[in-house]
Amino acid sequence: MQVLETEKFNGLEDKLIQKEEELMVRNAINTLSEEQKLILILSKYQKLAYEDIAKVLDCSKENVKVKVFRAINAFGKKFKELYGKQ
Repeated sequence: MQVLETEKFNGLEDKLIQKEEELMVRNAINTLSEEQKLILILSKYQKLAYEDIAKVLDCSKENVKVKVFRAINAFGKKFKELYGKQ
């Protein structure tokens, strides 16, 4: 019985940690410009190809690559600024 309670607690703890991490990521994303938010959502969450993102943004695939790179860097800097080196 003790093992089951420990497993339940560990599972709950893992879920809480995951939720907290998701909130931290969302908070950092929300500090970015609208375009950078859109770029990250399309490329990392919706996993769209660069060609498809280029159509959405009406720009070249190469331009999308640059925008994704810059958005990821901006996100990383903002995340570190908000949460340290977690």
